[in-house]
Amino acid sequence: MNITIIKKTNCGKVSTPEKETLTYNVGHCDDEYYFRVTDNVGGGFFSDEWISLSDITECLPKDSNFNATVLTPLFKYKRLTTQYQLLLLYYS
Repeated sequence: MNITIIKKTNCGKVSTPEKETLTYNVGHCDDEYYFRVTDNVGGGFFSDEWISLSDITECLPKDSNFNATVLTPLFKYKRLTTQYQLLLLYYS
């Protein structure tokens, strides 16, 4: 899969949204959009795996509250920090 990066930008963490400490990419391939975290200035572990928008959307419940653990099945390397970060990117 050859994902083309269409956006590189920064955002804050869930705990400090006003402080831009995460760098992430938005990519595109075969009519699908993808997201990945590429840097965490504040330290901590994260996964730089590309996750498709459609996979994220499929994991989110339609009519109830949820937390980042709903994204666990999407990651090969199960880092809860990245799941929270990806939710933040999704809602940005």
